[in-house]
Amino acid sequence: MFWTAVGITIAGVYIVRMMLRGRSQDLVRKGCNVSFATHDSGKEWVQRFGARFVSAGEFPISADELRDKLQAITRDASNFRGILNIFNDIYIPTAQPMFDALYPVVSLDRPHLVVVDIATIGGHDLVHKLGLPYVVNSPSILFDIGGTPSYVPAWGTGFSIHMSLWNRCMNLLFPRLLSVALTPPFMQINKARWELQLTPYRSQHDIFKGARILVNTAVGLEYPRPLSPLVELVGPILPLDAFNESAADAALPHLVTQWMVGDDGLHGVIYMCFGSLSYIDAWQAQAIVEGLSNPKDPAYRVLWTLPNDQRGVLPQALPPTFRIKVMSSAFPHLRVIAHPSVKLVISHCGMVSAQESLVFGKPILCLPFLVDQPDVAARVVDAGAGLVLDKTHFTAEEVRQKVLTLLRNASFAQNAVRVGAALRSAGGIKRVTEILESTLQHGTHHLTTVDLKLPWHKVVMLDVWAVYAALFCSCVVFMRVVGILLMQGVYAAAYVCTEAFGGVVGGSSSADFQQIDGSSASNGDSTSAPLEKESEASSATPETAKVKARRGRAADGVGKGNLTVEQKRRICEKHRSTPKITQKDLCRWAMLEFQLSKAPTQPTMSNILKHEHLFRESVGGAAFDLSRKTIRPTKFNHFDQALANWVLERHNKQNLTGDAIKEKGRELSAQMGLEGKLAFSNGWLSSFKQRHGFKKLGMPKTSPNSNNPMANAMNLIDPTGAAALIAPVTDFKLPDELTSVHIKELTQHYALKDIFTMDETGLFFRISPHAFADHDNLDVHFAQESKLTIALTCNADSSEMLEPFIIGDVYPPKDWRSQSAEKLGFNYVHNAKSKMTVFIFQNWLRDLNARMQFAQRSILLLIDNAPSHIVAGLELSNVRLIVYPPTMGLKAQPMHCGITTAFKCRYRMKHLAHAIDRNEEGLADIYSVKQLQAMQWISEAWREVPKEVVVNCWRKANFVAAYHGEPVTNVEVLEKSTEDDLWSMLYCLQLGGVINIKELLNSRGENDVHKQLNEEFFDEPREAMDEFKALDNALSVSQTVADVTGEDGVGGHVGGHGGPDTLPTLQEHLDAFRTVIRCLETAAPDQEEAQTLAEVLQFLKKKQLNLRLNRASTTTFTL
Repeated sequence: MFWTAVGITIAGVYIVRMMLRGRSQDLVRKGCNVSFATHDSGKEWVQRFGARFVSAGEFPISADELRDKLQAITRDASNFRGILNIFNDIYIPTAQPMFDALYPVVSLDRPHLVVVDIATIGGHDLVHKLGLPYVVNSPSILFDIGGTPSYVPAWGTGFSIHMSLWNRCMNLLFPRLLSVALTPPFMQINKARWELQLTPYRSQHDIFKGARILVNTAVGLEYPRPLSPLVELVGPILPLDAFNESAADAALPHLVTQWMVGDDGLHGVIYMCFGSLSYIDAWQAQAIVEGLSNPKDPAYRVLWTLPNDQRGVLPQALPPTFRIKVMSSAFPHLRVIAHPSVKLVISHCGMVSAQESLVFGKPILCLPFLVDQPDVAARVVDAGAGLVLDKTHFTAEEVRQKVLTLLRNASFAQNAVRVGAALRSAGGIKRVTEILESTLQHGTHHLTTVDLKLPWHKVVMLDVWAVYAALFCSCVVFMRVVGILLMQGVYAAAYVCTEAFGGVVGGSSSADFQQIDGSSASNGDSTSAPLEKESEASSATPETAKVKARRGRAADGVGKGNLTVEQKRRICEKHRSTPKITQKDLCRWAMLEFQLSKAPTQPTMSNILKHEHLFRESVGGAAFDLSRKTIRPTKFNHFDQALANWVLERHNKQNLTGDAIKEKGRELSAQMGLEGKLAFSNGWLSSFKQRHGFKKLGMPKTSPNSNNPMANAMNLIDPTGAAALIAPVTDFKLPDELTSVHIKELTQHYALKDIFTMDETGLFFRISPHAFADHDNLDVHFAQESKLTIALTCNADSSEMLEPFIIGDVYPPKDWRSQSAEKLGFNYVHNAKSKMTVFIFQNWLRDLNARMQFAQRSILLLIDNAPSHIVAGLELSNVRLIVYPPTMGLKAQPMHCGITTAFKCRYRMKHLAHAIDRNEEGLADIYSVKQLQAMQWISEAWREVPKEVVVNCWRKANFVAAYHGEPVTNVEVLEKSTEDDLWSMLYCLQLGGVINIKELLNSRGENDVHKQLNEEFFDEPREAMDEFKALDNALSVSQTVADVTGEDGVGGHVGGHGGPDTLPTLQEHLDAFRTVIRCLETAAPDQEEAQTLAEVLQFLKKKQLNLRLNRASTTTFTL
């Protein structure tokens, strides 16, 4: 019989080349005329194997363009994107030119059978157009050929068979996403098929629908699964019979053999090849060379073959054990791998390359780059025949460790032999020849499954499910109709019984009802109303009764829908004041407190607490409509706050009309790029005033003290508010000129715990101490530093140190904002310049008033006279304000007497300790710190300020009547000791004597914390999500503990060298201290253990500082 086989391929050139070499002579002897179609570049090797060459034209992509495309795909971290790019950039452009070149030749020859590579789109169009029988050659099982089940890793995912739940979800989704992503190129393919009058592809599966498929793999490497009869796993198509020939024929060139089996004491050969399509980077080559040339490890010869155009990525100096060979067809690639001196293969894990190693029992270190290589690598690892490296990030140490593992663990080589035997047993070239002959003689119709012949709606059983759905709906309708009929029958029977036995049951007859009905008309409305209600009740159905009952409860105000904003805010306050209360107890408390008909559900309570920040920001006393049930955020929140701040700044300085606010709004919107996006109508103005509580926008009401801003602040108390239960201070009259004597007289009416002060301070939270040594350029350094503004609040007996109120210039993440201040240890707001504004200050003041209102406390608050401390228009029920006049000086504020300095000293110590840790670990930019970490330190530093220091500073201010005598001197000694520790840390950083500690703690550059009247904030806060990443300690605590105790976790001496009596070095002491301190700092102790833990940490840090001082004192350095 005469027949012609035409193979059309791009990716499968090498595979079909091996098949021709092995079986072309057998096919010719059987009377077969074997032809091979490929591009002109393959003409020479096709003729060498005795086959007829059919030209598919020139390859439409130039060598340089193809190299650039492959480099981009190789370096792309996303394999999904790599698959799309190789399909769009290589497969699609070659389809039409190949079809045009082959159609005239093949249409004349009309071959009996065609072998087509699966990726050759033009070849598929050709056989479909001519109606020729064909066989598809595929390196692996693509998509859902033969119905791949979802529990097997899908092609292109690179997943292991041991998938996590997330991987299983993605595994189910990946083929469908890929189908959607391939829609544009398939539209281009279908356009060409429409011009050829061919049926368009509905999906990528239609390309090989009905064809017999030869898959170049086997079970053992491939995961077992049910397959269609059309799919044959034929194993690797490699010339393995050549290795059974004479030893002379199988021998390598003498020089190669001599180098591989040299007697220089080396342990064998590591062979490395990444194919011709994968392009490695210089950093990858450097890591591989360093990992394979560690002098501490057993030495191996390394033979590396790579294309000539990739030699430039190699390091300039290679170890003497390395040999580099240019990849070519003349190089005996298979014979090198088969040589017994080769112990390990490092490969990109293309299907052919992996099989070449496995059939000769060589374990593989996989470095996959593109398309199906991650899949093959995953199968090698799952088979226990290799390990894998991630192309995007691997190190020399990782290469070293994995190479040693593969060489030392004999199980990898054993598994490679087992997988290789399974691949050999699949048949290879011999099995391919048998299938081609069988297909030629018998065709493939008897192998075609029924699902390929049926319409798609029958394959998915859509018609069957439609019948089931119709039956189900019919049953539901039938049962509903029967139910309605039965209920109507019950109602009718009940009505008949009432009419028939009404006289007996009720003690009256129908005549009696008529008599009562007649008398009711003469008795007036007082008797008719109850009778009408009784008549309605007797004639109503149960459905009507339920509706009326619900309406009645709603009319009485019982059980009305959702909680109001004010009620939600009070729930949050209750949770904040009672941290240990459970959400179920909170639900019961809300039901009793607000007299609800039923308690809120636990999910409702959880949602309220999750959005605590919204209710905290909406407090505003009588100015706000707190009876509303929802909070609708504004679309342009930054603009809304800027305009509200402008109104508040001018509220007590000039009359403001609605037109003035609208005009300023237009001006701001233009400056912020929002022109045309807001309609400044009267409705907008009304909503704006209601949202911010601006009831009257004129000048404040005059009073006897109208010229005294401090007096105006004192008059903000609302004696009719919720604090009316607390006796107000009514026997004190403010003078026009406020002095410390007047303040002291007022404080006599308050307990020490109810006298508070608040002050803002700036903090360059990541500044390097070196900046303070450069006195000539201090302003330049300060302008470049990131700064936070912190409002610190405490009372006179130091029993309450409120959470720091922090203002930054970075947007926090949405999920982070929902966390409570108690959990974080601070409150955080943001604006463009991280400064205190009137808007932020008044919101903070309202929140403080709400907290005191909930606690039923009336407090006195002392604040500075600052541009942002405008309080006109506020109505506070539980907070009385005293604004210091400028004439009283800084020492009138307790914060300025040492509290702020003590706080900053403790923050700087934490920052410098962090810098020393990073310096000891060899990290760059040792002063770098994330904003979230800095805010955590701020909270900790504020809690660590001793109570004695706070009380002592209140004594220095000398206006609290309860404090008499001089400040306590031992507090000065305590703070002097803390500053000495700070100096010691500077000394450890080689900065002792260079930095002025006073300037470090009280820098003039940190004092600009208030927005000035004419200062505009047009820019929005910047977005930097990395500033709010979860806190870490730069080194994993568990890893550090493992480094100290040993890999087995049992323990031992710290150094890891010498006998048990060897003393640890100073550096090993410091490493151990750092590890223990980190472990303790990450612990979450009970409330009873917190104090003990703090004392232990303080002791350990003191010892650690002494060790660092000892090392610094023995180190010679130059300033």
